[in-house]
Amino acid sequence: MLVPDLEYIRPNCKKEFFKLYSELSNSRDIYLCGGGTDLIPRLKQDPIYHLNDVNSEINSKNRKKSKGRSNKKCLIALSKLIDKNIFQTNKSLIIGAGVTLKGLSQHPLINKFLPILSNVTRKVASFQIRSRATIGGNLLVDNRCIYFNQSREIKCSQGLCYKDGGSKCLLIPSVKRTSNPLCRARFVSDLAPVLILLNAVLRIESNKGTKQIPLREFYFEDGINRNILKRGEFLSAIEINGVTGKEDCVSNLHLGYKKLRIRDSIDFPSLGVALRKDAERLLIVLTGVDVCPKYLSLILKDFKNEKEMYQQACIQAKKIVKPLKQDFFPPSYRKQMVEVFVRNLL
Repeated sequence: MLVPDLEYIRPNCKKEFFKLYSELSNSRDIYLCGGGTDLIPRLKQDPIYHLNDVNSEINSKNRKKSKGRSNKKCLIALSKLIDKNIFQTNKSLIIGAGVTLKGLSQHPLINKFLPILSNVTRKVASFQIRSRATIGGNLLVDNRCIYFNQSREIKCSQGLCYKDGGSKCLLIPSVKRTSNPLCRARFVSDLAPVLILLNAVLRIESNKGTKQIPLREFYFEDGINRNILKRGEFLSAIEINGVTGKEDCVSNLHLGYKKLRIRDSIDFPSLGVALRKDAERLLIVLTGVDVCPKYLSLILKDFKNEKEMYQQACIQAKKIVKPLKQDFFPPSYRKQMVEVFVRNLL
């Protein structure tokens, strides 16, 4: 399948980008592109619908072509706007949103201070995709659903869902427009759970300047409006505090990640479990089983001993997820594997 006709623009600076976006956004469908490994297949797959930019989905009522709106499409490349470097300051490690997954996994600072991040990155997709895909793109990857992520021909035969601008949810027919979340497409980023446990902060650029948002507060519980990014904003960098180069830096935290998938490469997580343990608490973040990352925190002083805390961690981790039949593995199996992975990591 071919990508639809696009006008390609690569602004040289942020000022030029915001000016272009302001001028073009009212007359054209704009797509923001980093590495393109998620966006380009979507354009090939379903070029008929207006998708908005790759950073933030729009409401389902706006996904259809609007009357009076131009059919012209414009792809704005962010390659000259987002940082592609990794560097260390006195108190933190800064990772540019344009750093490729291959570059992230091989960078000496990451392997020295955050080896867990390097290990998890190697579990994403394939070597060829990691050579192109970026860390920013992985955090912003579109939610997946067995009904939405299909060819145009299949969609025509089964009807359109809410995420496609339709009037129903094919996964759960009883869902109404007043339901929350409206769309149950599942969150599939591998890096987000680990970065949440590292207390990562995102740098968001807009025409009003730069703002910082904790990654844990970034995502919405909705498969359509997935995060807090607005039109005309883009992710420029990720900041991880506490990487000081000393013995007590974040690299010495007990932190691990396990991933359930059919193959050892290519596949998105059917389930991903990230776990962080220190002397006082236990933190767990789950991916691949719900519309956003699911977060669980347990404090040791609330329990008689560590053994009791571990038992409750397994019980509560299973309770906070509600897997649906949108994966190769049955929902009951994926739910059971939450407990297995938590126990293995502990």
